[in-house]
Amino acid sequence: MFKRCISMVSLVVLVAFSCASSAQAASGPETLLWKVSSAHRVLYITGVTQVLSAKDYPLPKAITQSFVQSGELITEGSADPDASEKKKVQTLVFENGFLPSGQKLTGLLNAGQQKLVKNAFEKTGHPFSTVDPMRPWLAAIVMMQATFVKLGVDHAEQETPYFVKKAKHRGLPVTPLESGTFQIKMFSAMPQAQQIEWLVMEARQLPKQAALRPKVIAAWRTGDTHAMAAIMHKSFRGRPELYRVLVTDRNDRWMKVLRSRLDSKGKPVFVVVGAGHLVGPGSLVDALRQAGYKVAQL
Repeated sequence: MFKRCISMVSLVVLVAFSCASSAQAASGPETLLWKVSSAHRVLYITGVTQVLSAKDYPLPKAITQSFVQSGELITEGSADPDASEKKKVQTLVFENGFLPSGQKLTGLLNAGQQKLVKNAFEKTGHPFSTVDPMRPWLAAIVMMQATFVKLGVDHAEQETPYFVKKAKHRGLPVTPLESGTFQIKMFSAMPQAQQIEWLVMEARQLPKQAALRPKVIAAWRTGDTHAMAAIMHKSFRGRPELYRVLVTDRNDRWMKVLRSRLDSKGKPVFVVVGAGHLVGPGSLVDALRQAGYKVAQL
């Protein structure tokens, strides 16, 4: 059940785009890709949706060309963890992802929340009984995973594993912004009320996924940041602390790594993170621009 936890935790905010409603016109930026320039280096950063299928390839030309020019790949999480990392993550999941013996997830939820969450799992075909012993943060991740399985999404067909495979073939270094163990510790440290808020948010969004998946891909391919930002705001409306933990706090930490690359000489760097980190308040794009770098959407 947990063998894909590392890949799934990198999807944290991407679900926010499952309600994207329109695609940008042909004029202007053509895809969700930015070129960030300093006096020393160029950094290309692109946002991923995690809902692609084989028919969505080849990727936009601007993205693939930027990758070809780059000498390092930076990913959001541990895209290809070794055996040691996998074991550490699994241990942390079992230590921090389950409630004490005798306690159940249903005991933490009010009647309305119980009905919402149970119905959501029922729609995915994933038995609720398997998540009832879990803490809300882990149940939220399992729900995300179950939702993508229901949609027929294949992790191997997503942008991050695609570029990791390409990077390995070229002998490029692959650097994660967050390790799997860090992500598990971060989620498990969230206050229980915030974990429940996250789980409920995922459950509310689940029914919209299938019908809006094509629109998500269209918005990604055409670089429709306006639609994405609007949906991001709507998804996290009334949840500023959840937005801070899942989005802006992480962006702040990642900026240290990105600035270190931009402030040193070398080949261009290609960065792949969840699209939710590149639009809306506190986005990486805004942070890079405010830090004095030249930023242009391609």
